[in-house]
Amino acid sequence: MKGGAVSVTIAGLLAVAASAAPPSVFMTNPGRDAVVNIGDNVYLRARANDFDPGGQVTQVDYYTNGVLLGSATASPFAVWWTNALGTNVEVTAVAIDNSLDRNTSAVVRVTAEPPRFRNLYWSGGIASEPVWNTRDFQWSGDALGRISTFRDGDAVSIYSWDKMFIGIDGVPIPVAPGAMTNQITMLLHGGDIVSGSLTVSGFATLSNYAGSLNFPGGTVVRSSGSVLTYNIARAPQGANVHLGTGPITLIDSRFQFDLVTNQFATLENDFYVEALNNQTWLQPAPYYASNATARFTGALNVNGLLNVNLQNGTRYFTREGERDEDYHEWAGPIILSHTRPVPTGLYVKGQGRSKGLLLSGDIKDGPAPATNRLILQAQGMPVIRLSGSNTYTRGTLIDLPVGSPATWVEVAPESSLGFGNVEVRSLLRLMGNKNIHSDATVHLAQGRVIIDTGVKVRVSRVVLAGRPYTAGVFSSTNSFGRIISNGTIRVPAVNLQPGVAIMNPVSGAAYGAADPLEIHAGATDEDSYIERVEFYLDGTLAGTRTNPPFNLSISNASIGPHTLHAVVYDDDGGTGSSPTVNITIAPNIDAIRHVETNVVVLEFRTPPGQSLELQASDSLSAPTWATIGSFAGAAEITSHTVTNSIPTGATTRYYRLRSP
Repeated sequence: MKGGAVSVTIAGLLAVAASAAPPSVFMTNPGRDAVVNIGDNVYLRARANDFDPGGQVTQVDYYTNGVLLGSATASPFAVWWTNALGTNVEVTAVAIDNSLDRNTSAVVRVTAEPPRFRNLYWSGGIASEPVWNTRDFQWSGDALGRISTFRDGDAVSIYSWDKMFIGIDGVPIPVAPGAMTNQITMLLHGGDIVSGSLTVSGFATLSNYAGSLNFPGGTVVRSSGSVLTYNIARAPQGANVHLGTGPITLIDSRFQFDLVTNQFATLENDFYVEALNNQTWLQPAPYYASNATARFTGALNVNGLLNVNLQNGTRYFTREGERDEDYHEWAGPIILSHTRPVPTGLYVKGQGRSKGLLLSGDIKDGPAPATNRLILQAQGMPVIRLSGSNTYTRGTLIDLPVGSPATWVEVAPESSLGFGNVEVRSLLRLMGNKNIHSDATVHLAQGRVIIDTGVKVRVSRVVLAGRPYTAGVFSSTNSFGRIISNGTIRVPAVNLQPGVAIMNPVSGAAYGAADPLEIHAGATDEDSYIERVEFYLDGTLAGTRTNPPFNLSISNASIGPHTLHAVVYDDDGGTGSSPTVNITIAPNIDAIRHVETNVVVLEFRTPPGQSLELQASDSLSAPTWATIGSFAGAAEITSHTVTNSIPTGATTRYYRLRSP
């Protein structure tokens, strides 16, 4: 057995078996005399073994200054010491085996102290390409200016006029600075930059062809006049690239996505843009890179007016509506931050030779309470096209372009201009019925709206040249030249229902079986177009008319009483129904023969079993007819002798058959 000593007698000798050895334990992390920051989470790990037959370490306990920190019951016997406190702490590990034998490791002294920030600076030469390596950094926190070895997490300030290779002796090496600050200009390439953040306060060019440039802490370009250029000329065609994994922040500065002619690439970073005192610029491609196309898929968080420079198209535009066939695209969401009461949106600039700009992501409001609306301004470029869901609520301004030709702002059929009011001082093209929210007011001041054929936009109010309208249909014929195509803008936001009435026949009218039933309906709609009128005989559809006059002729209606009504439909889905009109279809009298004075023989047929009344009158226009007899219907023509005196002075007597 494993455990204490036992004695046995063998051949008259007394033998004593030795006790089993306790388990061994040795702390592997942290090392002796380690220094950690107060509040850090420290990884405690020990190597523990039991070499006796059947022996097994079942638990390792960790203590600091005699206080239990935690226990681990399986290899690698590691725990986390959270929120490290104090100085000169003694850490030990105690191993326990399956016989409950114990052993304690040597003491590891750990000092927990306030974080010590090291800011290293590095200055490159001018004559040849400098090399940023893990040696030869000055420590700005050291009064003696001693040379310091770079450690991962140190902050680095870089002063260099030349491009810099990250590596040693021509071999790329990764570095992990806590933060980087660029003061002059640089082109970084070589090894990966795998941590920290980058702050640019001068001119910096970064290239991705030799390293990944992770920057999880993000990239900040914050000084007026500072420019950050991301050069991806060596990236493969159609590549998805990123400038680090963190966001890119532009404050009063400029970012250029540096492509070459005909290159297409996608940048995946999120952007935060703020204009405090100066203009902030985004250039999707350099002006000299003809037909280069950039696509952005990250979020664009805008606080202020972002200038977008599009000057790399393939030809000049001289007529309104001309454009290249493709666009630079922002495919990620665009967030209107509204943290300050300043104009917020995009000012897109070209020089008559530029691509369009496609905004295909959702344009939405940020969390701040300011009331800025989205502003879309343009100068010297062909088109801004919106195709996203666009849920922002505080309105849109399509502003007057400064240059010529005028820029179109297009809203794709499935897209919209959010939920707020829309003011147009430029050219706005509407391609779908819901491009503008129904609760919005549309102001057409200096600008014009181009509406695609068949598009019907319904809003709550229209202001044309300063005059407000709350009802009506507005097209190129009645909009003071503000609408210039075949679509319409309609007010109010809620569709007014159409109306219809049957003008002829009137209720109570009677027709013979051989007479055609001529129906005429009048239909009206204040804010839409009549799409069709349906005519119903006894509740069954008898015919449809889509254009005025809304007339229908019905032949061979059955003998007897009938009802007529009409239903009207407008092109906004509204409906209306007419009052019911009651009419009668009577059988024809086939023949009338005089037998003698005041005696005639009438011949007619009716459906079997149907009761009829014979009526007489001295005039077809008489208001009343006199009933002079009743008859039962028969399938065959039947003769009926009628005695009916003609009044004195009358020469003609008229007869008709009616259902009672």
